[in-house]
Amino acid sequence: AEIGTMDNALYVYDEVVNKAIMGIVQMDPAITRVVIDLKNDIPYQISISENGKSIIISFTNSVNNVQIDRHGRDLEVAIETTRRSEFNYFLLSNPDRLVLDINGALLNAKAPEVPQNDYVDNIRLGQFSTNPDTVRVVFDLKDAVNYQVFQDDKRIMVVFSEAATIEDIDISSESDKTVISIEADGNISYELKQDRVNKQLIIVIPGVAIDKSL
Repeated sequence: AEIGTMDNALYVYDEVVNKAIMGIVQMDPAITRVVIDLKNDIPYQISISENGKSIIISFTNSVNNVQIDRHGRDLEVAIETTRRSEFNYFLLSNPDRLVLDINGALLNAKAPEVPQNDYVDNIRLGQFSTNPDTVRVVFDLKDAVNYQVFQDDKRIMVVFSEAATIEDIDISSESDKTVISIEADGNISYELKQDRVNKQLIIVIPGVAIDKSL
């Protein structure tokens, strides 16, 4: 875009930049100043183009804050980012921990203090890689827990709750469909994976045990 307004301002109004203002500071020798009005203090990269005729400033998605709240016995962790983010997560054992990787992001926050709870001992943050940019969040778990991970606009939510037990699995066939119902004694979540080679649907139910009667 070209700055052509009377006050030499380019209004942007996105998640990062409000506006850019350009003005002449000195005539002889000529010096021009460009002020970029940011919404947040976020990481950036600045460089000169290969032909030497352009200054390029890029603002990277970043993890800006991690907030912890308790709702009854549940523990809710909100990871705030500059933009909506792509992420993936998985469990590791010995010791038990939930790992969350936020892709295309730089770390711009400190790990929070974890209040007394039944699920998480500690939360660790780190810049896992810079090419590509990946922020890793590690939750050190106390025991088997139920958790849910989902995105709420520019926040990645991780909710920990009491582990449930699967009490029954029922399969019913009708003329037009087959239904499998997995019932537990509390709230549960799931991750669905498809193995096309072996023709399998794999349902991973975190923090959930199987009743001894099954």
